[in-house]
Amino acid sequence: MTEKQVIIVIRGAPATGKTVIARRLRHERKKTVWLGFDVIRSLIYKEPRKRKKGLVFETLLALAEFFLKKRYSVVIEEIFIKKRQIDPFFKLGKKLKIPVYLFELRAQTKDLLSRNPDREYTVAGGQEAVKRINKLVLSNPDKRAFIIDTSKCSSSNALSTIRKEIGDKI
Repeated sequence: MTEKQVIIVIRGAPATGKTVIARRLRHERKKTVWLGFDVIRSLIYKEPRKRKKGLVFETLLALAEFFLKKRYSVVIEEIFIKKRQIDPFFKLGKKLKIPVYLFELRAQTKDLLSRNPDREYTVAGGQEAVKRINKLVLSNPDKRAFIIDTSKCSSSNALSTIRKEIGDKI
């Protein structure tokens, strides 16, 4: 597989498949690091639902820059409800002359709630929060994003779509 250095940002509501796809990209692409928001948050805070996101975003951005300068690609995944949360990664890509690809994973709320019914949601409010967050994500689209509907495709198909968009030659 031929790969170029890239920044891949994956956004979407809980249970859309962000983490599954990010992990697979990290394992299947050479020199690729997965930077999951929840993983970084758990390294910083003891309480998994801590709401101080500023430090976590700063850490994500600093780690992304560190690995990019070491010639790694990075995969960043988070809910990213607001565009301003994604903009710093596009600025970093521009600064380092590395292409940034934004993928928005979407799914119908009923599908999100049926996936992993025993899942402990990391967002306060559980399933009601998932409904609210999905509505927020869907109502705040980012024009830069490639849309992938995970209600209509498997994670393998979503991964193939991502590989095609970023230009990986399989």
